[in-house]
Amino acid sequence: MDPANRLVADELERRYNESLKRVHDAEFRLQECVAQRVQTPTPKVEEFLSLTEDLPRVWHDKQTDIRLKKRILRALIREIVVDIAEETSEIVLFVHWQGGVHTELRTRRRRRGEHGKTTPTSTIEAIRILALVCNDQFIAGYLNRNGLKTVKENRFTANSIVALRRRSKIPVYNAARQKEEGWMNLTAAADYVGISPRMLREAAEKRAVPAKHPLLDGPWVFKRDDLDLSETKSLIQSIRSRCRRGRLQTSKQQTPIFKD
Repeated sequence: MDPANRLVADELERRYNESLKRVHDAEFRLQECVAQRVQTPTPKVEEFLSLTEDLPRVWHDKQTDIRLKKRILRALIREIVVDIAEETSEIVLFVHWQGGVHTELRTRRRRRGEHGKTTPTSTIEAIRILALVCNDQFIAGYLNRNGLKTVKENRFTANSIVALRRRSKIPVYNAARQKEEGWMNLTAAADYVGISPRMLREAAEKRAVPAKHPLLDGPWVFKRDDLDLSETKSLIQSIRSRCRRGRLQTSKQQTPIFKD
């Protein structure tokens, strides 16, 4: 080596040694993987034939590679014909299997602007109950107060409630229908039975009085027919009696400021 190029030689030697070290480390890791890998015995012909009778087990097995699933599909399915059923708003798939069997599958057609995520059933049910006693603006406020979001992770608005109601076929709030069917909030129900809202809420929380409470931070919903039940009336009467006894005992314990 020419002494004038000694620095270049040192750099090449350093790089060569580093490469050798990386190769050595890779070979060591490869040997470890080979030693740790579970040796799977070669399956017999009978085992392959039994797998054909239990295709779901092969398909859902975590060890089944996606490439194998594609090969299975190509081996079993001749073609898939897709059609649109406008009258039911569904996508219809006709699967033609290699053996000559045909299978029809149907799935709901996604509407324009609709995303893969759907509103939870619990939220839809909460809207259904709240629509009995309040309008869309109040419903949106209650959902936002409980930290619920739309499928796009936005806050609820009156317009989004309208869209959800129409999609789920939930009638809009109507004061006349509310009065006719006898739906009441906590304050109205307490006035109807003649006790304080606090006592009625406590009875509802103990499930002693039938009521709906779809949201943790939201209104209670009562129905007049449930409040008119004989067992409910008996409970309300006992609550009133306890209240009268409590007021009477309190008045007896009071000491007048001036005595005769």
